[in-house]
Amino acid sequence: MLKGFHGFRYLLGATTAFCLAGVLHAAAQTSGAPVEMNLGSVTANGQQTGAATSGEPSGTGTLGQAQKLKKLSPNIISVQPQSQIQKLPDVNVAEALQRIPGISMESDTGEGRFINIRGLDADLNGTSYDGVHLTAANQSTPTGGGRAVAFDAFPPGMIGGIEVIKSLTPDMDAEGLGGAVNLLPLTLPGGDQPVADINVAAGQETLRRTGIYQGNITLGDAFAIPGMTQFANAKPFRFIFNYDSETDRRGIDDVEEDYNSPTNNNLPASLQDLQLRWYQAHRVRQGYGGEFDFDPSPTTSFYVRALGGGYDEQIQKNRLELDGLDGSNGSLTDNGGGSYTATGATAEKVFTNSNERIGYNLLAAGGKTVLDDVLTVDFRGSWTQGYDIVDRSYSTKFKDKTPFDLNYTTSDADLRSFSVITPGVDLSNPANYKLSSVSNSPGRSFDQEFGAAADASFVTNVLGYLGEAKFGGDVRLRSEGTNPNEIDYTVDKTQTLAGLDGGNPNVNYYGSNYNIGPNVAYDALNGALLSAAQNTDTTLAGFAHNTENVYAIYGQETVEFGNLEVLAGLRMEDTNGTYRANLATTDANGNTTYAPNTNKQDYINLFPSVQFKYTVSDQLQLRAAYSTAIARPGFNQITGAESVTIAAASNGENAVSQGNPSLKPTTVNSFDVTAEYYTHHDGLLSINPFYKLFSNYVVATQAEGVFQGAPAQINSYENIGGAYARGIELDAEQKFTFLPSPLDGLGAEGNITFVDSRGRYDTDAISNELPETSPISYNAQIFYEKGPLELRTAASYVSRNLFTVVGTRDTDQFSSPRFRLDISGSFQVTPRIQIYAEGKNLTNTKLEFTSSASSAYPIQREYYEQDFLVGIRLKLAS
Repeated sequence: MLKGFHGFRYLLGATTAFCLAGVLHAAAQTSGAPVEMNLGSVTANGQQTGAATSGEPSGTGTLGQAQKLKKLSPNIISVQPQSQIQKLPDVNVAEALQRIPGISMESDTGEGRFINIRGLDADLNGTSYDGVHLTAANQSTPTGGGRAVAFDAFPPGMIGGIEVIKSLTPDMDAEGLGGAVNLLPLTLPGGDQPVADINVAAGQETLRRTGIYQGNITLGDAFAIPGMTQFANAKPFRFIFNYDSETDRRGIDDVEEDYNSPTNNNLPASLQDLQLRWYQAHRVRQGYGGEFDFDPSPTTSFYVRALGGGYDEQIQKNRLELDGLDGSNGSLTDNGGGSYTATGATAEKVFTNSNERIGYNLLAAGGKTVLDDVLTVDFRGSWTQGYDIVDRSYSTKFKDKTPFDLNYTTSDADLRSFSVITPGVDLSNPANYKLSSVSNSPGRSFDQEFGAAADASFVTNVLGYLGEAKFGGDVRLRSEGTNPNEIDYTVDKTQTLAGLDGGNPNVNYYGSNYNIGPNVAYDALNGALLSAAQNTDTTLAGFAHNTENVYAIYGQETVEFGNLEVLAGLRMEDTNGTYRANLATTDANGNTTYAPNTNKQDYINLFPSVQFKYTVSDQLQLRAAYSTAIARPGFNQITGAESVTIAAASNGENAVSQGNPSLKPTTVNSFDVTAEYYTHHDGLLSINPFYKLFSNYVVATQAEGVFQGAPAQINSYENIGGAYARGIELDAEQKFTFLPSPLDGLGAEGNITFVDSRGRYDTDAISNELPETSPISYNAQIFYEKGPLELRTAASYVSRNLFTVVGTRDTDQFSSPRFRLDISGSFQVTPRIQIYAEGKNLTNTKLEFTSSASSAYPIQREYYEQDFLVGIRLKLAS
């Protein structure tokens, strides 16, 4: 790592200026022989799109085109075309990504959200849209770093395909320890034919018997303006536009628990509370994408591209919480056989009513030109934005202040049972609960970036072998922050829930195993809040405003030595970051003071890369790659903020949460070897062992220390050495055309990834797996495709993984294994009309987390039941 090399930015400016120097010259190149061109033809690794040249794939609309892209790529990638995405009931891009080798998905509220690549958590991987770096929207990333893209904001119909890049090249942004995701734009098919596709569907989510509604429209065409005949192309103008929308009212049944000090030998005594949570959400997800191209000649093209996606979600939560199950308010009696009696238990009803908007925007413009048949120049400018706006987040608490006694059992970890034994106590009676507090927590988070990039390439001759040299640079200017607020209301603590329940019936949920009493009448409750006194406080402890600018230059050479293709090069990135936050200290009397705290970092990294591809035959390719990448520390990890809570640790000490301004970025040396065998009918067999060695891997820490002269429990982050991840990916796709008719329509797809990782991060100083690294993940599909009929069954599995490092192995949190089964089918009624049906999550897979690796310590278990959908696709033009 180099420091203080400020002249690097001037070198970058000179490089970019040189690459852009041909733009004015390119605008004059409007003559030449007419040729067929395809809008937005995709090249591998998210590099510049534009007018296609002979031999380039014209997009990834089909499996064959996707495999051609994979074969032509100089490095190791996986490709999922749009045609494959729409064959399964994947409601967002995260769920489509999970089908790709090496990917495991993290879900929330019944949908996929974040993805891990080769066992590396979401904050450590990169994401782009046709090469334009995407910033984060949802700040609640699994490890809290705030860098991961939440893919549930993107409907799958708004993209043209997905690349997952396993070995980075110098002309790519260097973010991506596990790899990088590149979303591909929609493109017109070959030729000048117009596109007008419409898709509408409706269905039901069975848990609450609520409806699902989906719609999608795609329009595109190539055209000429009458009277403008000076262009070489007959139709120099092209456009494509897509709009995608989905509405649902998902229900979630959830049970959560807390423990005092769980150990494998002390579960019954450690159960502290039981939280019974009933959720009802209303989510409206929308996305749009569009591009306008101007191709004045076969050698020059320009484009303007826009993308937007996100969702608006209103959610109501009804929670009954039983506290004191450990006897902390009275006593605890072990009755044997997993049965216990707790005295002095209490009950609380909590209602949450929130509205949140999460989304992305992107605007990019650029072009491509060939100067004097020698130098090819690509250039672009871009703006991206991610946002998370909480318009309201009311939390209303009612407490039953009369303690009671109850029996409960822990023998069934999936379903705790309990019964109140104090006479006259009815936990479902709203009259027993009095209003305790009301608060509102609105806020806004943002993450935006302005970017510019340019590169130039030209044909070379190395020792008599043809090659291509490419060099360029890019600039990314990023601004990120959050502004939370807290509003506390003055409430009438004599008000009972009976006056605000609106006469709603009791909620019996979780398979009718629990009765948590009536829901609240939110309109009546909000009306009471509007007339109440309130105190608004900008939550300075949560304030952050960060800037992070990255300046890069690179050079690379690709040479073909007969059947051997070699790509080698070097990238240099200069990172300049300023991270602003507040130090918050709360004294024993509850008084909090704030002080600004700023952390600045400036460092330079070099990223070498060497990629080998040997074509044994048209069917067999062998590859080897050495690549490097970076993951900058999470915004919360590197901040100068400190939050101090007096006597909050379990041993009575002060609890201190603080960032570590001295954190270094994590870098990786990656080694890959692959063998790919392409069979007939778009089949594929591949094997890909990999090894990743990390430097300065960032982990969470918890240790005893001293803060402001007093003993304290310090929660922070540090860099560790010796961390690694190694594994192997296996992939197979084949149609069984050798079978007799009608069985020759059968086929199968499958991939499995094994990952072994290690790092030294626990306080017991032993090496264990890295967070969110699932040792095994797989996808398997069986399909039938013949004539107008298509049928598909898809299974996915993710093994148990370490989700959050808390302190020791007995308190760390683990994500439980998940297996999900989906089905789909379609029938082509006419060449322009297709009807289809889908079933999602037939296995009613739970989202479950445990404290320690033991399934006896569940801390969250939520499920959603099945979704079913029927729809119709119309091709009105082609």
